[in-house]
Amino acid sequence: MDEHQIRILTYRLADHRLPAGVKPFRSDRTINRANELLERFFPIYVILVIILGLTFHRSAEALAGCTVFLLGIQMFLMGLSVRIRAVLQSLQQPRFMLFWIFLAWGVMPAVSFLLGRLFLSSSPEFAVGMILTTALPAAITSNVWTGISAGNLPLNITIVGTASVLSGIVTPFLLSAWVGAFISIDALDLFLGFLTGVMLPTLAGIFVNEKASFRLDSFRTVQKLVVKILAGLIIFINAGVMEPYLRQWGWQAVGLLFLVILQAVLTYALVLLIMSRVKGVSREDLVPLAYASAMRNNSAGVVIGFTYFGPTVAAPVILSILMQQPLASLIHRFIFSPTHGFYKYKTVPSRAD
Repeated sequence: MDEHQIRILTYRLADHRLPAGVKPFRSDRTINRANELLERFFPIYVILVIILGLTFHRSAEALAGCTVFLLGIQMFLMGLSVRIRAVLQSLQQPRFMLFWIFLAWGVMPAVSFLLGRLFLSSSPEFAVGMILTTALPAAITSNVWTGISAGNLPLNITIVGTASVLSGIVTPFLLSAWVGAFISIDALDLFLGFLTGVMLPTLAGIFVNEKASFRLDSFRTVQKLVVKILAGLIIFINAGVMEPYLRQWGWQAVGLLFLVILQAVLTYALVLLIMSRVKGVSREDLVPLAYASAMRNNSAGVVIGFTYFGPTVAAPVILSILMQQPLASLIHRFIFSPTHGFYKYKTVPSRAD
């Protein structure tokens, strides 16, 4: 190991920043660049992955048995970003977390139920899929948009981590409570699936992060990149599985897509209407509450939908994957952009986005 590499490792262990004049490893620059590109063009990445899955659906279907395993790895990696201290701090000042639970797991499942009753009474499995999308924990990609929109990123990370841990209990409960009006459900089997596929891997990641956080610092960018790649692989597989069903549904899938978009828009609107009027809520706090409420862990939703219900229930989740990132980009541009959005970040000098 030469002197340059020793200096890099020394500063990583000290405060994780490199001084002026010290360049990162070439491999680090490549990984950082790849991660930045995926974050910047994530909506395009998702759409391309879906197109590839639909085009090479036979290859995707051959990998269908791997989705639960891939989801477990993804949740473990996400747990590596969560600190118990941050979760405890959020519980000490719980109003934002309680609001997220109230809106995301209280109001929105009820809204989905009503939309299902009004527009999908003849397609009960589609209605179940709509409810499933609102019973899921917050998406890790909401962290990306909170960062881009100059919001309170620690709050977003805490919401995602806490929701992921709680989802092992809350999501099966919500589905049992709301889905019974449409189809029968084995609540115990669903709970055990969430426990082993989501909750335990997340807790394992948190445990490893607590025990060896400083050793993981140089792995953070790789971790973020792998999470995005795994999300793309899960989407690719399930898009391929969905291909024959999408052809069969035809224009019905287009109507379902509009309902999924309406549901997400209502979520953003409710957060903005309620929290923007609450005293003491800053713009920086409003940003993660909006993204974390509207953006859900659809990778988990697709796996749960296919494993416990079938492709018809998974359809709204697949369509949510298709529109979630493009819609978030529009919300950023017109609502939360630091320089051009409705909620501008006042301390950011005017410059082009």
